[in-house]
Amino acid sequence: MVEDLCELLRERAQPLLEEGEEIQAIFPAKIGLNPGGSMLAGALSTLDRKVVIVATDRAVVVVEARRRYEPTSVTKRLRRETRLGPARTSPLKRAFARVGLDEPTWISSIWRFEVDRADSFLDDVDTGTPAGNDVGGASE
Repeated sequence: MVEDLCELLRERAQPLLEEGEEIQAIFPAKIGLNPGGSMLAGALSTLDRKVVIVATDRAVVVVEARRRYEPTSVTKRLRRETRLGPARTSPLKRAFARVGLDEPTWISSIWRFEVDRADSFLDDVDTGTPAGNDVGGASE
């Protein structure tokens, strides 16, 4: 099931990427309050933004999404050297990863393997470029 959703997300996100850009990892996420943090956070979860995080061979791309995680537009491109993990699990089985080190981004724990996959492409790379810097290409 997760593999099927990955493939669907890939098909939907690819047209929003630069020509020739190859997807290395992809997963749905929410940017906002901890969904398992408190009743208030749960009540405010309607304010969370649904996004799809796409790690490509060139960048980490944050794509806004509609319901059912249908990608609509690129909102941020970060340097590919940006590490997304490690994803940590909260007591309520939600995993947490910081995207670009500036926004709390929540994923279901079933997507931890995709965060790990995205970072695995960086294990042999040492560019000396600070992670998390915007590389342009999208409006914020």
